[in-house]
Amino acid sequence: MPRPLSVSARQPTTSIVSSQSSSEQPENTNDKLSIGKMAKKVKSRIISVRVLSMAMTGYFKTFSRPRTSRPLSFLKYDPVVRKKVLFLEQKRGK
Repeated sequence: MPRPLSVSARQPTTSIVSSQSSSEQPENTNDKLSIGKMAKKVKSRIISVRVLSMAMTGYFKTFSRPRTSRPLSFLKYDPVVRKKVLFLEQKRGK
């Protein structure tokens, strides 16, 4: 059974690329101009947010909400302090 070639003994793959004829033209000659006219990426309507316990225990929950709605705030059970506490949506760091 033949042994596989080591990395240094392999043929470079550039010979395949260089064998193509140089007379071939790229399909779109205005590639540089078309890059500037690309549309903006569409943002999702629904985002996932992290709500943090205001008892400062570090306990958090994640929820999904519409991007256009107001930030979340509600009373939920925090198992660390074993009470219902206020949860507020955490600000995102940039």
